[in-house]
Amino acid sequence: MYSRAISKVRILPKTFGKIITLSLTCCVLFACTGSLAETRSTETLPSVEKHHGTLYYRPSYFRQIVRIDWHIGFQEGLGQVEVNEKWGFINSAGKLAIEPKFDQVIEFNEGLAPVRVGAMINKPKAALFDLLGRWKYIDHTGNVVINREGKRFSEGLAVALVRGKWEIESGWHGAFTKERDRYGVIDKDERMIVPAKYSLIEPFSEGLAVFCEQDPTEPNAKYGYLNTSGEVAIEPRYDAAMDFFEGLALVAVSGKGAFINRAGEVVISVPYGVALSFSEGMVPVKVKNEQKWGYMDKTGRLVIPFKFDRAMTFSEGYAGVVEDGKIGYINRKGEYVIKPRFPYYSTWKTPFGRRYNPFFSSFSEGVAPVMTEKLKWGYIDKKGEFVIKPKFDLAGQFTEGFAKVAVGDKLGYINKQGDYIWEPTR
Repeated sequence: MYSRAISKVRILPKTFGKIITLSLTCCVLFACTGSLAETRSTETLPSVEKHHGTLYYRPSYFRQIVRIDWHIGFQEGLGQVEVNEKWGFINSAGKLAIEPKFDQVIEFNEGLAPVRVGAMINKPKAALFDLLGRWKYIDHTGNVVINREGKRFSEGLAVALVRGKWEIESGWHGAFTKERDRYGVIDKDERMIVPAKYSLIEPFSEGLAVFCEQDPTEPNAKYGYLNTSGEVAIEPRYDAAMDFFEGLALVAVSGKGAFINRAGEVVISVPYGVALSFSEGMVPVKVKNEQKWGYMDKTGRLVIPFKFDRAMTFSEGYAGVVEDGKIGYINRKGEYVIKPRFPYYSTWKTPFGRRYNPFFSSFSEGVAPVMTEKLKWGYIDKKGEFVIKPKFDLAGQFTEGFAKVAVGDKLGYINKQGDYIWEPTR
């Protein structure tokens, strides 16, 4: 079913040995250059950039792109920090709980966190061989408990990745081939619950995980859902599929959207063309090819009319919306509780390069991060008053009493009083 060869380089026999030598030399040079780049001071960090909706630090050209999730301050009592270009975790007292010795760390979930050790360049597709380092899972003590690459754990399971191997075909042409990467599912004992045979599996949400058998880039790729036993719960028949939230998942067939239940039955059609996910019984929707957003309830009825330039899901009874370039907040009746007065920018220039807004300012733990006209971030309460003064170059949401903030290109953490527990200058 699957095509093993996704890229080939045809090589004449007489030059084959030279090409191999040159290729290996290039790989060594890449690795060495990466090691030299690891010694650069954090003062050289040029910017922050966005890839597929997630914000990443980009410390230097030959260093890895490091994922930073600004929606999460602390997770399971720990927060990600960087010291001397290595990543570890701090506790709620602002003390190092896991020594910074990793090249990349993902937040903890269900007691485990994916971490990576090893070289990686910003454009791995430009390299003949993937210099991706080695991924593994650690526990709260920093000890490695699972030696396997995968995504975060959810509902006791994690999506495991088995990377395709580079091979040299036999025969006169000596072509390089690379197997396609495969996804499966493991439990916390590293047992393979779902064999690594799929081209895509997303983390489990409400007991179901999106999967795809074909290459997702193929136009006829279809998506379905697996259950936690590894069985196909909903056959792959959708052109697109999202995670389940509040018992419903958004899918698309032949350009038309719908929400299905856990049995795969369509319960709400989406005649408007564009929708997000349900939260607190409401979902933002938009007419296709038009710019105004409104909200629909679980009966499929439009309960808040199309009048916003942008709209986000509800959180703590409020939803952030944009009108005329300003952010405000509405209640479930569509009434403004905080009138639009905070500027919204998807990107903006700073002395450190171009910034990308990593999220939409939603309420969490009673406060929301917002930007002022001076391009500084602070936090407002549900009356729209600043409770933490705008002084940060970027600010994330509070979780477990703490939030990520950035001053320049340096990451720090603050508490609900706005005091640092981890200085961005460190």
